[in-house]
Amino acid sequence: MTGTELREFRKQHGQTRSELAERLGVTESAVAKWEQGTNAIPSAVEKLINSPNRLEFDMETLNGIHRYANETGKSFSEAIIDLIKLGLKLLVFALFLPAALLEDPSTVRLCDVSNCALTSETR
Repeated sequence: MTGTELREFRKQHGQTRSELAERLGVTESAVAKWEQGTNAIPSAVEKLINSPNRLEFDMETLNGIHRYANETGKSFSEAIIDLIKLGLKLLVFALFLPAALLEDPSTVRLCDVSNCALTSETR
């Protein structure tokens, strides 16, 4: 990825250098140097923006991850890992709950997604 491509990505999403820097946890000066070609763009930033297999991360998503990281005191990477884990839990929940309900609805109790379980107790 070139600095010009990074600048175009940023502008397409209506972000200033300062806003993009904040979302990525770097300085505005770092973004400026990447866009100007003075410094190389880190591979992690490049992969996030350029990967053909990536989930579509728009600026709103990046903002949400950044907010979550700030609220929990975690790094950006740790926040992404947490969100991936939550997504996997939701996927498992979505895949197995309908089958459990069809077999015997009385064996399913409502619970918090992070600690969901089937139980033999009836409601």
